[in-house]
Amino acid sequence: MLNPISMAILPPDFPIIGVTITLIGAIWAMDYWLPLGLQAAVLYVVPVLTSSWIRSRRATPLVAVIASVLTLADAFVEGPSVVPYWVVLCNRSLALLAV
Repeated sequence: MLNPISMAILPPDFPIIGVTITLIGAIWAMDYWLPLGLQAAVLYVVPVLTSSWIRSRRATPLVAVIASVLTLADAFVEGPSVVPYWVVLCNRSLALLAV
């Protein structure tokens, strides 16, 4: 049986929040290390959908904004690409639409 004090410290959404944060970090790391021509930013849809299980109304829009910022930041932080830059921007735009 769970202790009432530990229930007050650990909200029931804590595991879902942890999974969502871990997914965002893993997808960002993968997206950062892959060349710009490969489209991994679409995977940010998974943490956005996972955040919909969190009871807070602000969770899903917050995760979507974080995913969008990371998608755009990765396009400008990475070095030269193997494909033309307009293709990279089109791919990132499609990823933003998916998120």
